[in-house]
Amino acid sequence: MNNMEIGNRIKSLRKKLGITQMDIMKQTGISSGNLSSIENGNVLPSATALVALSEILGCSVDYILKGNSSNIENSIFSNNKETLLLNEFRKLTEKDQDEILGLISLKINLNKVGDENSEKLSPSATAVSDTKFA
Repeated sequence: MNNMEIGNRIKSLRKKLGITQMDIMKQTGISSGNLSSIENGNVLPSATALVALSEILGCSVDYILKGNSSNIENSIFSNNKETLLLNEFRKLTEKDQDEILGLISLKINLNKVGDENSEKLSPSATAVSDTKFA
């Protein structure tokens, strides 16, 4: 376990998510000075800090310590829109998160209904396009 590698992983994930040291402090209670020492490889995070960091960064403690990624959330980092969405979602209250999830479900259901209606219209639309007008 290399302190510098651990610090680099934490800093890299934090920056990729657009999370500031102040955000970490507000959400975890880890001071910005302590986080800076961790990110610079001067100290190792405590067990409590590791758990808090893994939750806010959306990764496993194992990933922070060893770089092994068994957490499926790490695959999200390949898409900037998803990363931004996840970062903003985490800033919301639980009530607001539930509301957003409801809106997402509504949007998905509306899209399904729209797709079903398109399929119903499709045969007649094809028949009209195949008709030759004199």
